Amino acid sequence: MQSNDACRLPWTPPPAGDVEALPAGKWWDSVRAAPLVGERALELLGDETGAVIQDKYGTLYWLIEVVPLRAGACGRSASSPS
Repeated sequence: MQSNDACRLPWTPPPAGDVEALPAGKWWDSVRAAPLVGERALELLGDETGAVIQDKYGTLYWLIEVVPLRAGACGRSASSPS
């Protein structure tokens, strides 16, 4: 019989009460929202929201799929100066 550690996926948090920030961008990214904005977003999204974490200060973090940034996605092309 395998132990629980052997069955866990690499991105699965450890089974503990402590919270540890992990680097984003490999398995997931996040979007952060201030408490008032995040609470309103939750109301508007309803059941369409994905995984959300709320820290002890009320800030909300949506875990989202890692998606490569396309050239021009931020309003400038890849050849535009920074």
